[in-house]
Amino acid sequence: MLKYLIFILLFSCSHQQKTSHDSIRVSYYDEGSTFTADLYLPKKHDALTPLVVIVPEWWGKTDFVKEKGKSLAFEGYAALVIDMYGNEKTVETPAEAQELSNPFYENPTLGIERLNKYLKALEESQVLSPVKISAMGFCFGGTQVLNWARSGKDLQKVISFHGGLATSMKAQEIKAKILVLNGEADSLVPLKERQAFKEEMKKLKANYKFVDYPDALHAFTNPGATEVGKKFQIPVAYNEKADKSSWEELRNFLKND
Repeated sequence: MLKYLIFILLFSCSHQQKTSHDSIRVSYYDEGSTFTADLYLPKKHDALTPLVVIVPEWWGKTDFVKEKGKSLAFEGYAALVIDMYGNEKTVETPAEAQELSNPFYENPTLGIERLNKYLKALEESQVLSPVKISAMGFCFGGTQVLNWARSGKDLQKVISFHGGLATSMKAQEIKAKILVLNGEADSLVPLKERQAFKEEMKKLKANYKFVDYPDALHAFTNPGATEVGKKFQIPVAYNEKADKSSWEELRNFLKND
């Protein structure tokens, strides 16, 4: 099928309380679907404002991840919150989420291609021409940004919050500095997977930091995770201490060269 990209820039002003920065929608069309990211800008910004690309959990581009984008904008960064599935589709059950996310695990280049297309769309918009580009993701999103780093993309920093660490990719080089923020009690990212990841990073001579949070389960940054875990009987839960600590870790990591 012939692929085509049409770039759109839609401007809107966020009217939520305490929000003083602009919200910009950056979209592209590909194979019959619209892929739309929300760009949150700090009050003071220019074309060279550092960019952080944010990839959501497997639920899709929900309010949870949008709030993370707004928080980063208040920190002085441009935050591009990604829709990985197309048409801004979100889901409410693990079964639906698994169906949509499985293709990205089966073919890691799918996520990398979509992330690269978002950067191209942003470039076409002429809103930003950032020299410094970083990426962060939550759960499924953490896996995607780590794979983006594995692809050799020239990123400044990559941060994974309770993301899966395994991949079928064969990385040749990692240019980005990497920060992994992991729940020590996360059964969905078992010890064997963590050890394999550390060996992979060592072999690639990657500049990385790995932080384990005691007693933290999968999805520990999402306040809605505990309810979801109970509803679907899956091992996820919010951990306020790990959430606040990991965000501070992120802030320091982004600030320091």
